[in-house]
Amino acid sequence: MRLFALLLSLPWWSYLAVAAAILWLGNEAQVQRDAYAAKVEVALAGPAPAVVDLSPAVLHTPGEVNEVALRMQVATDETTELIERANGVTTSRRYMYVFVPPYAEALPDRLRTFAVINPLYDEAFIDLMMANTVGFGTVGPIVELSGVLEDYSSSASHIDQALEERGLDRALNEIYLEPFLNGREAGLAALHRQAAGQERGFWMVAAFVAAFGLLKFAITRAGRRRTAAPVAPPMGSAGITAPDAPAAPNAPAPQMPRMSEEEMAALSPLQRIRLREAGQTQVLASQPETTKTGFLGHGSGKSDHVTQSPIRRRKGRKADPFDKLAQEAARR
Repeated sequence: MRLFALLLSLPWWSYLAVAAAILWLGNEAQVQRDAYAAKVEVALAGPAPAVVDLSPAVLHTPGEVNEVALRMQVATDETTELIERANGVTTSRRYMYVFVPPYAEALPDRLRTFAVINPLYDEAFIDLMMANTVGFGTVGPIVELSGVLEDYSSSASHIDQALEERGLDRALNEIYLEPFLNGREAGLAALHRQAAGQERGFWMVAAFVAAFGLLKFAITRAGRRRTAAPVAPPMGSAGITAPDAPAAPNAPAPQMPRMSEEEMAALSPLQRIRLREAGQTQVLASQPETTKTGFLGHGSGKSDHVTQSPIRRRKGRKADPFDKLAQEAARR
């Protein structure tokens, strides 16, 4: 599980590298398989090998077809059903057959020739041995079987366990017979198809790994986009205006537009009061200076002011009631 979690945590580009490595290994393996398939074709086109006695001289040669026709005894007492279980459930069943040389009078200390048969083909294998029985030896019937030799079996560990329970051992140079259950031509043709079809498996595995890497890249990129901070739109677009720049320290206060007393007098009382309170204009004539002492300060809330010029009565109009209030306030 930890290894599986580690593989899933790899960066996305590493899966592409793994896919490329798988393709390279597949190509190298396919080169060997093609050479093996060519040798199978040669064997199929040639005559069958002659029958020989099983002996220590019969060995498996790597890279070759290793087609054989062997005369040997079947150690019938050592035939064993190999059962694999996981959590009490049977996951695999195989039958192990043991062979010894035809001249052997007893089992050797180390056994080296086996046949591991799928239960689906066990009856066919028994029929094949009975049909090719040529005699009986001390250990068991003598049979002549043709097939190909292998130097490895996925059931090797179970074979060791079965032999250990009986006080036997397995030789280091063991061989496993893959019999031609349906005849020589059918057996060699099946080997040729098996060798030619290996490349497709490598391509499928590499494509799956690469697709997983690309999927992880897409998911990672989408996650980064979601977590990225939004980019502010440019100023001036979609009705967005640039904010006022902050005033530099010790910068002079902006100059307010100036109005003469005549222009100020031409305004209505409400306009003049609003302009003065908002501080949006400055009368050219002298203005009363005010210092607020209420609310923000500690005074009574009134404004202390000193008038530097009299408030004049405007010509052609009655005295403004606001001017009267201002005059009374000035006299106080």
